[in-house]
Amino acid sequence: MNLQRWSLRWNMEFSVSNLVFLVLINLFLLKETECALRIRDLVVPSVVQNGTKSSIVLDCDYEFEGPSAKDGLVVKWFFNNNPTPVYQWIVGKKPQAFGLFKSKLNLNYRASPDEAKTYRAMQIMNPTIELSGEYMCLVSNFETEKSEVKKMTVLVEQKKINLVVDGTIDNKTEKVTKIRINCEVDDVYPEPELSIKMDGKVLSSKVDKDQNDTTDLYNIDAFVVLDVKTLKSPTVSFDCQLTIPEANYTANEYENYELDIFTTTTEVASTTTTTDWPTTSTTTDLPTTSTTDFSTTTDQIETTTEPGSVEEQRDEGAEDAASGLNLLGLPLLLLITMSIASSFGSL
Repeated sequence: MNLQRWSLRWNMEFSVSNLVFLVLINLFLLKETECALRIRDLVVPSVVQNGTKSSIVLDCDYEFEGPSAKDGLVVKWFFNNNPTPVYQWIVGKKPQAFGLFKSKLNLNYRASPDEAKTYRAMQIMNPTIELSGEYMCLVSNFETEKSEVKKMTVLVEQKKINLVVDGTIDNKTEKVTKIRINCEVDDVYPEPELSIKMDGKVLSSKVDKDQNDTTDLYNIDAFVVLDVKTLKSPTVSFDCQLTIPEANYTANEYENYELDIFTTTTEVASTTTTTDWPTTSTTTDLPTTSTTDFSTTTDQIETTTEPGSVEEQRDEGAEDAASGLNLLGLPLLLLITMSIASSFGSL
């Protein structure tokens, strides 16, 4: 009998406990529903080009349910995980800016006519590279708080990509044996990467990079040296590619080169080629055959001919014949004269 009473009493107490628990859960859920708060949209530009915008707006649009959700409503903005807010607005009061942002924000900017959302956003004037980083919007009331984070990058583009190709001439052969490709970019932000490509393929290059302590801008250069013998085509295309991963930014500079500029032209300008043909010696009574030494330069071809051409020997033969007649004719004339004189004497 006592056992039955104890069992009945325990069942009643357990049922009451369950009922109380369920009531508390329902009240809690009802309270949460009455003051429900959530961030609907966080608007932060991912990339802003330095010096091109007079102002940008970072907006934190939120919504809530229930009349008590406005109680103690506060909007705060944080920068780069710093626990101190750079902006704060308590509903019903004026917004405030702190630290670096104190001179950067327009505190009169209104994002909404709704009194519970009027100063939810930040208007940044003339954004510069020091404002690159992560921004967190935190909205809270007496019951709860919600937050979201987005990143913004202020981009400084290059003024120029310098791509230079030089040939290295061997002093002994006076021929181009190597080609140096150099690529250089100055004053960019954020941190860049640089690569050199030949006909679309990335070359293994040496890269040097440094950051200016005063301006925070980056300088970067890369170079690679190629052996001319490894080049398979007389026409080569070089590509210098600048990449800034944080800004999803890419820029290229292209150059096409004719390899004979470094080989044929240089050789013609500095090299003289001489070809000596074998000389054949022939003994004969006929006129001697001339022998030519072929000497080729970039200016002229000289031909050397030995004396004794056919026409010259004909003229010399005629002169010798006339000279021989003159020598024979003088004694004969004297002999005839003496004979005539002797005949007149005998008469």
